[in-house]
Amino acid sequence: MMEKRFLDERGQTAILSVIFFTILMMILTVSFMKIVAAEQTQTTNNELEASAMASAESGIEDAKRVITYCTSTAGASDPGCAAAIGSGNPSNTSCTAVNSVLSAAGAVGTANTTNSQIQVGTTGNQYYSCLIINMLTADYTGTLTADGQSQIIPLDLVKADGSPATAAYIAIQWHSNQVDGDGAATTPLANSDLPSVGIWTAAGTNRPAVLRAEVAQVPSSYTIDTLTGAARAVTLRPSSSPDNAFGASSLTAPAGVGTGIGLSGSLPAYSIDSWTPGINPNSMTNTVTGATTATPLLQKNCSTAAGGYQCYVILTNKDVSTDTKTFVPMDTTTGSGSYLRLQAIYRPAHYRITAYDASGNQLYFNGVEPSVDVTGRTSDSYKRLKARLVPANNNGNTSADSWFPEYAVDTGGQVCKDLKVTSSTSGIDNDCY
Repeated sequence: MMEKRFLDERGQTAILSVIFFTILMMILTVSFMKIVAAEQTQTTNNELEASAMASAESGIEDAKRVITYCTSTAGASDPGCAAAIGSGNPSNTSCTAVNSVLSAAGAVGTANTTNSQIQVGTTGNQYYSCLIINMLTADYTGTLTADGQSQIIPLDLVKADGSPATAAYIAIQWHSNQVDGDGAATTPLANSDLPSVGIWTAAGTNRPAVLRAEVAQVPSSYTIDTLTGAARAVTLRPSSSPDNAFGASSLTAPAGVGTGIGLSGSLPAYSIDSWTPGINPNSMTNTVTGATTATPLLQKNCSTAAGGYQCYVILTNKDVSTDTKTFVPMDTTTGSGSYLRLQAIYRPAHYRITAYDASGNQLYFNGVEPSVDVTGRTSDSYKRLKARLVPANNNGNTSADSWFPEYAVDTGGQVCKDLKVTSSTSGIDNDCY
């Protein structure tokens, strides 16, 4: 008997197909599981990072409470406050000095005596550590908008040892060329014209802002007239042309001033007293040369980056002939002192202010913009924050005893006044606007 074979029955092919399909499914399953696990890990890490950030921000908020407490009447008698806020020490690096005053300051964090960490809340594993507060800062930094808002900076200055000091030179730097600043600057337009916003901020350009700098020196006793007469202002226009200024008779600043702003060599310091306001707003008179011009304008070459900023100017109150005048120092008893007001034109700008004495030694701002350094932790995730605080006695506070008004009336355009005066037989003029 002969056996019949069917050549079209190939079981090996089916088996191999099943094997390959099984392997493919296993690969897809494992890959999908890895993706899910990676997503879960990333989600967990993001949550831990956000929690660590929140812990660090809690440290910043506690720093505000500590500063408020230590600068109050109650805190003045607390022996722990001097170390907690780095009073008189611009190089304060103590990580645990604030722990002793947290409770008295009403902080939300609770000190852990075992590991010196501050627990945030009563549950969970959120902590912050190494909270360093320093009331003395080597500079004042901030950001100006181009919407007309200004920043008023009290020139309350001390030496490195915390003793009161008088400024002879004020350095202003603006347009940060760092990644998180204003970016690389485009070469400014030449000449002294102030063109339209559209020309200055044309597409593809990043010209530095024009800066308006005003210095108000408040004596211990004054009237409105004397206070107005003591105010000085200058428009700082970035320019590709060499530096030139109407009435800006310049002195040579000490070497320490240049070092402080990231430059070396002899740098010009312009006397703010050169721009004296007169009765005629269209005619400014230079007290040194006697020359007149319509605008107190100082052109600054912003082609050289200094200390991370594209533009800089050094202002002094020294008289060119005697070389002895300094800015009026702060005195909380009489309320006298010097204030610097900055305003950006055309575009926003990051800025930095530093101050120096007559010998070029750097001075420190005393409680004007305290610095805070803190590290937050949740589980094994850490986040470090550095912040600058503006105390209640600076801009933004509405309390009657410490508010610094920017201006009474300010406009960038025309002002239209409509006056109507009529007579009234009743003795009360209800139609007078």
